[in-house]
Amino acid sequence: MVIVIMFIAGVAMSGVLLSIAFRVTEQYDKTRRAENDFLACQNAAFIVQDDIDMLDERAQNFVVTGSDKEAALYFDEVQTKRSMETAVEELKGLAEEKNLQQLNTAIRLHSMMAAIQRRAMRLAMEARGLDAAEYPMLLESQLTEEERALPAEAKLSRALDMLYDQNYTYLKGQVEVRIRLCRDMLTTALNNRQQSASNELGRLLKTQRTLITCMVAALFLVLVFIMTLVIYPIDRLVKGIQAKEAVTVKGASEITFLAETYNDMRGQMEAANIKLGYEAAHDALTGLYNRSAFEEIQARIEGEHIALLLLDVDFFKEINDRYGHDMGDRVLKRVGQVLLRSFREADKICRIGGDEFSVIVIGVTSAAEEIIRKKVRAAADILREPEGDVPGITFSAGCAFSDQIREGESIFKAADLALYHVKEHGRNNFAFYGKQDGGPTSAERGKS
Repeated sequence: MVIVIMFIAGVAMSGVLLSIAFRVTEQYDKTRRAENDFLACQNAAFIVQDDIDMLDERAQNFVVTGSDKEAALYFDEVQTKRSMETAVEELKGLAEEKNLQQLNTAIRLHSMMAAIQRRAMRLAMEARGLDAAEYPMLLESQLTEEERALPAEAKLSRALDMLYDQNYTYLKGQVEVRIRLCRDMLTTALNNRQQSASNELGRLLKTQRTLITCMVAALFLVLVFIMTLVIYPIDRLVKGIQAKEAVTVKGASEITFLAETYNDMRGQMEAANIKLGYEAAHDALTGLYNRSAFEEIQARIEGEHIALLLLDVDFFKEINDRYGHDMGDRVLKRVGQVLLRSFREADKICRIGGDEFSVIVIGVTSAAEEIIRKKVRAAADILREPEGDVPGITFSAGCAFSDQIREGESIFKAADLALYHVKEHGRNNFAFYGKQDGGPTSAERGKS
């Protein structure tokens, strides 16, 4: 009777464990979906902003140069690729109704920008005697009689004024602000969703561990009862057989069933725990790869052509002392976001220390020095300006290329030497390894 009770208890605990295991998997999937939605939101927001910047640049280049290539690229994006429209739809799919106001406002303001761009391009075509019929969308931008009567040089001047005046600059700034606000609101909502799923997952795992501990204790008690209620009856059975007496003894298949169920549950738990190992490779504050992942990536790509950029925020301790650690965290998050926007998706952005970041640029040689210089300058220009209440910052950076590292040398040490040189010569700058002697000849000092 006691064995039956223990068996029933074991089956009951196994059922609870199975239920919890399924719920653990479900909560893990929720966490993953929230994380994927977060990454999709960030990517879509960056695509929208990049597309807006690209169209602005194409329009300006065409007005300045009159290049058919620039006009073709402009209308190819607007009419064929439609990258921004796809990204906007993705953002709408992720957002709740209350979060769409900023995005809809940004779209409306961008439509006003686009109208100005096409009118300026039409005016530039008229000035150069080009036929606007090749681009039907330009025919929708009607010029006034006054504009048609202007001489060619005045038309070009007015077209340039349209793309650089205060109204256009205001529209562009408002679009950027609205997109950033929409992205931030979405990010907050997705982070809350992910945090809720993570908290529930932690609670379920704690309950699962408690039940497993209880189950192990129950198994120990079963062994005790087997010794007193099974082994002794078996001994009696053997003696009965030897004595040729009729003895009825039940078998112990229940125990085998319980052990097999336990092993199945243990395997599911271990599989779920392995999946959670993903969290160990990312920095909790910025979402970038952490130091451990950085070292693993370095080991994995050893021998490939790469560039390694090491970056330190200048006087970060003073930011913490002046504004508090919460603001310091927001500064670090902003640095991470700007680096993600500045480099390719294939490049590996890591936070390897408190205010220390690294960028592993994949598949490049020292011939890409100018490209990396532009990316670093662009990031520095963005970070130098405040964003809301987040203060602007400067940084020091050093870069090394694997094709310039001799056998036995470390690319990390080389990049660190370049970074050290920058710090020793006033910070707020960057340099390439091998060119840092005698001053930062490969970089310009940033504005404080």
